[in-house]
Amino acid sequence: MAKYTKLIGTIIFTLITFSVYSISQGQNSTNQTLTLSTIEGDPSYIDALYLAGYAFTNTDSADPSFVYQNGDFTFLEELSFLDKIDHSTNPLINKIKDKHASFLRGKSPYATFEENKERIIYASSRSDIYWSKSTANQLSVSVLEKSTNKETTGVFSLPDNLQNSDFMNLRDVYITYPKIYFTVGTSNPSINTEALSVLSVDLEDSEPKLKLVREFDSEFNDTNNGNYTGLSTSNSRYLNLNSTYYSDEGESTVSKMAFYDYSEDKILDMPDLEKLSSPVVLEAEEGLYIAAAAEHGYTIYKADTAKSPVALSKITEISGSAESSTLYPTFIFNDSLYSYEEIYVDKNSTSFIQTNDLETGELTYRGKLTSNNEKDENVYFSLTEFELSE
Repeated sequence: MAKYTKLIGTIIFTLITFSVYSISQGQNSTNQTLTLSTIEGDPSYIDALYLAGYAFTNTDSADPSFVYQNGDFTFLEELSFLDKIDHSTNPLINKIKDKHASFLRGKSPYATFEENKERIIYASSRSDIYWSKSTANQLSVSVLEKSTNKETTGVFSLPDNLQNSDFMNLRDVYITYPKIYFTVGTSNPSINTEALSVLSVDLEDSEPKLKLVREFDSEFNDTNNGNYTGLSTSNSRYLNLNSTYYSDEGESTVSKMAFYDYSEDKILDMPDLEKLSSPVVLEAEEGLYIAAAAEHGYTIYKADTAKSPVALSKITEISGSAESSTLYPTFIFNDSLYSYEEIYVDKNSTSFIQTNDLETGELTYRGKLTSNNEKDENVYFSLTEFELSE
């Protein structure tokens, strides 16, 4: 009987843990229901809309995080214990989990995933992998061939000309199989140097190795991936470079901005960029677009990258619904521009989803994020993901 004591104790502990969890879930569960209500336009524009974020109210639940997919909202606190542990706010990871769950084992949920018809590609810094034994300046790549379900993995060290770096952090990844590009920040405290560099690996080489593509001038010390809010996880060919400086109070100032083209290995010569306010790069099959902040929204320009310097031609202006609103252009799909809007009135926040025709600026859809809980005087939405899922 003694040999079963440990097993019995483990079972009892597990039952108690699940019981406590279930009770706490019942106590903390929310009566709140979130809705995305159509105000005007065609709701088919958001059929594939995916949102993730937080909904804070004056009757906050224990976990206000939510996802919106297939027209429905789900609070993460409503998921089962195991589903909550296994959940990701990245819709592609959840899709991979349904059909290729074994591919996700040992991989970071914060890495870059890309899927096409033939394969799934994963790229990450080794330091992002849970319980990794070796994290020193290494990058990890895994490829799953869907037809055979065969996975190939490679771990790559920095090339020789960067080996003196004491620290590396991964800033951006661009996957265009068989090539993968990494933008890394490297530093060497012993000689007080920091640098941004682009590395690449060709997975079809007989012996794939990381190669240094270029080191950026020291004036560029930051990136934001060409996005106001980071709401879209798209695989972008263009990297937004910044010269960012911080005051003693911690406030940041961007003194210079440029866009780097991974595929062409060049910084776009775009002199008109300095005339624009808070420019954002929006990549689409139709070409490259720049959104620049305007008084009550933003102006859309199309970039002719075949010319040098790059020519910007004004296409249209997109407006918010009120003077007190902030409009965030996020991504382009099928000639439509998707934006997220926040309106602040008397310290209260209201959130909207908006789509506009890319060429004419015509409003094609507008919806409002709301809560039906009558006890909630105000709901503040904070989005971490805003994209389309298949």
